Amino acid sequence: MDGGCVVVVLGFCFRESEASMKRIEKGVSLFNECSGECWLVMTGGDTGNFGITEAAHMKAISVELGVPKERILLEDQARYTIENAIFVRRIVEGLVGVKEVKIVTNEFHAKRSDLIFRSVFLSTPVAVSSDPCPNGDKLALETGQSVADWVSAESKQLELLRSENGSDVGNLLVRRIKAHSSATLAAKTNNVGALKSIWTGGKGNDNDDLGRGGSTALHYA
Repeated sequence: MDGGCVVVVLGFCFRESEASMKRIEKGVSLFNECSGECWLVMTGGDTGNFGITEAAHMKAISVELGVPKERILLEDQARYTIENAIFVRRIVEGLVGVKEVKIVTNEFHAKRSDLIFRSVFLSTPVAVSSDPCPNGDKLALETGQSVADWVSAESKQLELLRSENGSDVGNLLVRRIKAHSSATLAAKTNNVGALKSIWTGGKGNDNDDLGRGGSTALHYA
């Protein structure tokens, strides 16, 4: 990776899990391989109510693994993958000379995250690619969901995010990106009326439309 690269590690609500650690280690490895200007962006809010965000938790581990703390940026507000992408784009737009964004997540989550990030960055000159890490052997033990469960739930979501015509950028995904962007602005301006309007009909909860197989754990993949 030559110059202007941002490595984005997606947070996982099971932050102490093997799967989460594999994401961190992969992100650090990619950062170390970068021969030019490179940033490591850790993502995720406090989705599990632990008192520390996923992003801050991963930053602390990355520093222990040797990444200079001044090269790590935090996206610490997102609750969903779509918000990860929206907020990371804002971070990238504040940097100079970024040519590439490389997404790091586990294999079970890679296709959906790649689709979402490519869609959010579609109107920018920044190239988006994914470099997934293994799922690990402890998903069932540590999350209560087997690899097959995670893959099945992700496949259902991915199918819904694509349009009826098989487009890579689905109608639902476009609507969801717009909704999350609007909600974020409304929340920042304390526009309660706008928030209620955005989420009318239960459309504010991704679980309503994206079919996570009844598992709230998959809500934050």
